[in-house]
Amino acid sequence: MFLKGWPIPLLLGGIIELCMVGMLVLNDLGAHIPTFFLLYGIAGLAYCIGIWQQDKISVPVILFFALLFRATMLCTDPSLSDDIFRYLWDGRVFTAGINPYLYPPESEFLIFLRDLTIYPHINHPQLPTIYPPVAQFFFFIAYALFGSIWGLKLLVVIVDLILGWVLLKLLDLEKRSRKAVLVYLWHPLVIVEGAGSGHMDFLGVMILMLALWAWYSKRDLWAITSLAGAVLAKFLPVVFIPVLVRWSDRWFPLNWKTFFLLPLVCFVGYVPFVVMEGPLWGSLGIYVANWEFNSPLFWVLRTVLDDGLLARKVLGGLFLCVVCVVGLGRFSPIRFGFMVMACFVLLTPTLHPWYLVWLIPFLVFCPNNAWIAFSLVVVLAYEVLIDFRVLGIWQESKWVWGIEFGTLFSMLLGTSIYWRFFGACKS
Repeated sequence: MFLKGWPIPLLLGGIIELCMVGMLVLNDLGAHIPTFFLLYGIAGLAYCIGIWQQDKISVPVILFFALLFRATMLCTDPSLSDDIFRYLWDGRVFTAGINPYLYPPESEFLIFLRDLTIYPHINHPQLPTIYPPVAQFFFFIAYALFGSIWGLKLLVVIVDLILGWVLLKLLDLEKRSRKAVLVYLWHPLVIVEGAGSGHMDFLGVMILMLALWAWYSKRDLWAITSLAGAVLAKFLPVVFIPVLVRWSDRWFPLNWKTFFLLPLVCFVGYVPFVVMEGPLWGSLGIYVANWEFNSPLFWVLRTVLDDGLLARKVLGGLFLCVVCVVGLGRFSPIRFGFMVMACFVLLTPTLHPWYLVWLIPFLVFCPNNAWIAFSLVVVLAYEVLIDFRVLGIWQESKWVWGIEFGTLFSMLLGTSIYWRFFGACKS
């Protein structure tokens, strides 16, 4: 049974694995961006064929290759992003009993924590951390257990695989084919950003999907507690509160204790940092007000309005409107998640490639060729590293935006036209 229809999965899985091995040989992907794009593109093509042929690939084979891909990339050094060094630094500071929101890494108060492995690679050392409490506890555990890049990446891979397991459970509840989990487990971006770069977004996404699974299973206490945990890992999941309340007659006002559990859990999550005294948000406000990357819509608005802060408020208002309108509609929480996360990707002023990890799990249940393609080509944003590594210049290329968003909107338009004129003819 394991080898049923083995030529297709062996060929496709083998091609993706060879590409991962190629990235392992390169190791420093940021210094070899064109070659990385080539390997990633080949893996992406094999992945797309895998989605098309997923009925011919058994679940055990999907899981086997998913483990193999991650084991290979786990051996690489994180070179496309330096966020993981900030994670470890936060873990070191927290382990020392110091509030990580209080001091920036370059503070003289933290000089005794500096080393030659982590500290020199921290991004924006003049700013304190922005990551919420659950993320901080995750960093604390990673540093206490391993104190190394590899150890933190290993924990991220474990979280990533738990997310895959939760998706399988949700597919069972939805009475869908378990083979659809291939959309997530074989996605090259997921592998590169998880096992390769060790991004903590996987933690927030995993807890969010765990909350949705608990909600569908009518485990209310687990659902609301998990949702609070997801909010404390990264604030974005807070948008799911309205839709869960909208759909659940078990919560409010019939079960108001469960409803008010969320703010209680959030409060408890911040208690250790209140005890340590000092700020509770770090430099989050600075990030929200100033960061921008890979967002042509924000760039256009900022140029037209000649006011970056106003442009952010406009996009934020649009996003809240989408959340309210979709939340009031008759969309299931999973469908809501797909629509809201897709809008987030379009409206956020800062769109790093790994932010697509918040959307990809929903593509397992809401397969959409345009968004799958976009989730693959968004990796072109790393083109900015070519000049940055050589000249120290961080300058985005407009042609990258053209390929990324041109691919998305042309495929969305093409799909719409196809169904408009030919959909009614299908039997």
